[in-house]
Amino acid sequence: MTLTQATRNLADLKAVDVGVADELTFGVERAAARLSRLSTAASPLEKILYLKQALNALTQPPVRTDGQPTKLAAISSDELIPLLMLAIVRSDEANWFATFAYLELFKLSNAYSNDIP
Repeated sequence: MTLTQATRNLADLKAVDVGVADELTFGVERAAARLSRLSTAASPLEKILYLKQALNALTQPPVRTDGQPTKLAAISSDELIPLLMLAIVRSDEANWFATFAYLELFKLSNAYSNDIP
């Protein structure tokens, strides 16, 4: 079974299945949307940007209707890793191995390291 087949078989995975409280899943769909753009990225920097945006979506609390951010405690790695797994499964990205192999071969020079927002 390939990674793509495994992620598609887990399409109905829920937060409770990976041991995360439902109130922490506020950014999973936004993160999945960012991760689904990885295959359309034209450069390694753009791929890294989408990865960073996905992590930000998982860790930044949603904004309330009055414009104020929701007050939540910081998310630990014990919660972040399962949330990232949910986002990966829901992103339906087909080329994870190719994406990570491409990023692994790319060496980020010091000249561009500060350009990633």
